[in-house]
Amino acid sequence: MSYYQYTGSLTTPPCSEGVTWYVATTPIPMYVKTYRNLKNTIGSNSRYTQSDLGQANILHLL
Repeated sequence: MSYYQYTGSLTTPPCSEGVTWYVATTPIPMYVKTYRNLKNTIGSNSRYTQSDLGQANILHLL
């Protein structure tokens, strides 16, 4: 599997935590049961929903 790697921070304030991000260059298939287990483990997400490519930025619509 190929991926991109970059150094950044978490996406919620204070955005100063050092994090190394790994992003797959192609989608990774996942069973629905696995997805649900992962979501139940992680919990909620404080980040705004991202717009689909080519659509208006959701933050500009608020």
